[in-house]
Amino acid sequence: MHDIQQLEAQVAMLKAMVATRRAKPEELHRAEEVLRLANQKAQAKTVTTRPIAEKTEAPTPEPVRASPVVTFTPDWVVETVFKRKGELMTEIKSLTAERNELSNRLHEIPSEVACQELTKKIVSLQRRIESFWTEYRFIERNGRLPDTKPKEEKPYDPEREIKLLRISTDLKRLRDIRLKLEKKLAEPHLNTKFPERKVPEWQQDLILVNAQIDELEFQKDNT
Repeated sequence: MHDIQQLEAQVAMLKAMVATRRAKPEELHRAEEVLRLANQKAQAKTVTTRPIAEKTEAPTPEPVRASPVVTFTPDWVVETVFKRKGELMTEIKSLTAERNELSNRLHEIPSEVACQELTKKIVSLQRRIESFWTEYRFIERNGRLPDTKPKEEKPYDPEREIKLLRISTDLKRLRDIRLKLEKKLAEPHLNTKFPERKVPEWQQDLILVNAQIDELEFQKDNT
């Protein structure tokens, strides 16, 4: 600071001397330049030595813990779901009985006779039964009614549906026969007075029935 005051006094003196022509203007300009540089240096030093306020970091807030969400199912929802399950089971039993009756009628019709109307009705019943079972199982797993979304109907192929229905009917009949044969073979003395003669016959019949079932299942998978 003392040096700057001396430079300022020197500049003032040179100004007076230049005015009286006792000094050259160039000397005044040099003195002013030296004073300007001295002032810049002093200002820079003041900035660098100025104390910097310490930064205080704000405390990190603790994360807010979400409270556990407890959901309660209203009583009316439980009643609605329970009621719907009962309705579905009633429909399934009723439609299954109707389908079985029509399937038995279809089985009595010769294979070369066309019966599209009967087949359509059986197929329609089967699809409704499957749809109800799907909804029933969904309710069993999730405890609520499923979202209702329209489903695309598969194209109806009369010949294929008739063939599948006949195969299903034959499979049901053969499986019933197989079950009866297995029960007889499990307890032959309760089913015949001549087990030595009847058991080999039942065993042969069981082999034949199993072969027929395997053949029909293969046809069903490849139809």
